[in-house]
Amino acid sequence: MKASLKMIKKYPFKFTALIFFIIFCALSSFVYFIIGAGSVNSLIEQMLHREQVITRSGAKSIASFVELSSKSLSILANEENLTPEKLKNFIDNWANTPITGIIQSDNRGKIISAFSNTESLLPGGDISDRDYFQTAKNSPTQKMIVGKPVISRATGTDQSYKIPLATPIYKNGQFRGVISLSVSASSLTQNYLESLKISDQSDIILIDQDGYFLSSVHSEIIGQNIFDYFKEHPFLGDKIVMPIIREKIKIDNEQKLDVAIPNLFTGKLTRTLMVSSPIKLDHNQWILVITTPVSDALIFISPFILRNLLGIIVSFFISIGITLFLFNRYIKN
Repeated sequence: MKASLKMIKKYPFKFTALIFFIIFCALSSFVYFIIGAGSVNSLIEQMLHREQVITRSGAKSIASFVELSSKSLSILANEENLTPEKLKNFIDNWANTPITGIIQSDNRGKIISAFSNTESLLPGGDISDRDYFQTAKNSPTQKMIVGKPVISRATGTDQSYKIPLATPIYKNGQFRGVISLSVSASSLTQNYLESLKISDQSDIILIDQDGYFLSSVHSEIIGQNIFDYFKEHPFLGDKIVMPIIREKIKIDNEQKLDVAIPNLFTGKLTRTLMVSSPIKLDHNQWILVITTPVSDALIFISPFILRNLLGIIVSFFISIGITLFLFNRYIKN
């Protein structure tokens, strides 16, 4: 103890600087970890809630659009005399919507009529091996079928993925073919959600009940299975994260996640906010997901950063005051 007092008396200014450093670090840590961390966590929770509201609204809008267009297609399929002119008029009435085209096939799957507002479609092509055609062919009654995302085989179509909405055509109780709408999955999400994204690196993803990507800003993953894709592209922590995601997308409720997953924009493992909402379509279920890097969500934390900076500045002057008091009261004497 006496040795310590001698050292203090011998080097009072060094000891004072040490006292100041300890006090300043303690106060700054308090500001950062108590006030700052609370602000960040609060903002992240607010961003998750905001994305949850957006996702829920988008899911309801997409479901309403698909149901409305499906009912309209069913009415068309029941027409007594289904002429090419009626198909053309139908698709004209759906201009400027995610519906890009309509095709009619015969009972063997050969496309006999095709019309589009965005592409120069011509008759031709074969859809006999498509899942929606096989389902329609084996269906004893008329029903609405939502097929897996495909690249249309109609002559003149582009190579983007479409979601087919199909229904069988019956005449005198006999299967006569299929009539099918092509819905652009990317347009489906862009029309309702693009303007509500938090940042340019936010992704709006549509996944079917089997885990296949129907829509994403990353065209290379569309049509692939989410679990197969990440099995082929492993990342640090995938053995923990992917089972969580697999379990979450099986649940019919909305989900909120804060996880580290690869950012396909940068290729880096990134802490990401992920919100999902189910879309129920008869026996089909899609999942709408919005993802945003936490770093982008924290752009909105500027006011909190300023407040923390002011807190640290105040801590600096308080530290000086306490140090001067201790110096004058104890160290100098």
